[in-house]
Amino acid sequence: MLPGRGRFAGTLFERIRNADAEVERKACATTLRQSICQNLQNILNTRHGNCQGTPELGIVDFNDVASPTTDFYQVITNTIRDCILHYEPRISAVEVSAITAESNSPLDLRFHVVATVNTGGIRDTLEFNMSLDTHQHFKMD
Repeated sequence: MLPGRGRFAGTLFERIRNADAEVERKACATTLRQSICQNLQNILNTRHGNCQGTPELGIVDFNDVASPTTDFYQVITNTIRDCILHYEPRISAVEVSAITAESNSPLDLRFHVVATVNTGGIRDTLEFNMSLDTHQHFKMD
């Protein structure tokens, strides 16, 4: 680096090329995140047994989980985590936690998901909340 040039080292064309590469990298990361979120929405809104080719794909029916001997939230968070890890190969190190609803309604199910994305040289943290709507479908917040 030449004295006095600071962070603006290189020719104008080199600086433009580097700026374009950074914009392209950010656009690629955004597209990747959108693709992962769309896939997660698809796999998490599939119920066990609804996919003939892969019957274990998806989330268990909550009526099957609800029993006095099981920790309902623990079973659901484990199921969500396992489903994400197994059916979204671009993600690793998934943490799922239940969020206590302000309404104290047992039907108001919310979860917080944190995962690591490591694909094509892009390493990022994907973090989102998801909730169950009135039709028992997960939506990403």
